[in-house]
Amino acid sequence: MAQSTQVLLRQLISMVEAQGKEIQALRQEVRALKGKDPTPRRARIEPDMGWEYIGLRLDLDAETWLAIKNGAHVTVKGQGYADDKQRLDPNDPDIVWDYWEFSGGIEHRLRVSLASSYATEGDDDIEEIYDDVLSRGDIEEY
Repeated sequence: MAQSTQVLLRQLISMVEAQGKEIQALRQEVRALKGKDPTPRRARIEPDMGWEYIGLRLDLDAETWLAIKNGAHVTVKGQGYADDKQRLDPNDPDIVWDYWEFSGGIEHRLRVSLASSYATEGDDDIEEIYDDVLSRGDIEEY
């Protein structure tokens, strides 16, 4: 019984990974259809962080996004994060804040951390949830 559960779990994981790749390919196709626009654009960054952090994203203004695209080292405090069981309220002293560290722009390192409002540097309340490359498939310019 346990072995059949493992087989089903592997099949499910494979299906989810394949769907993620399809979604990224579709995003790239849509971007290619939009063409080039010289107007400074804002961006939404939404890397695949797995099911635990689904919906965690960062909206950037045009100036910050341009700096990141040009390879600047930029750290941004996000809008806060709440899972589907919580209501996001930025005035709540117990909010969990998301911090995004861009190191070199697209196709370079991106780190995302979550921290309670009480957390201090080196504290166990700071959780690094993503440390990978910022890929074009993670970006939506608008």
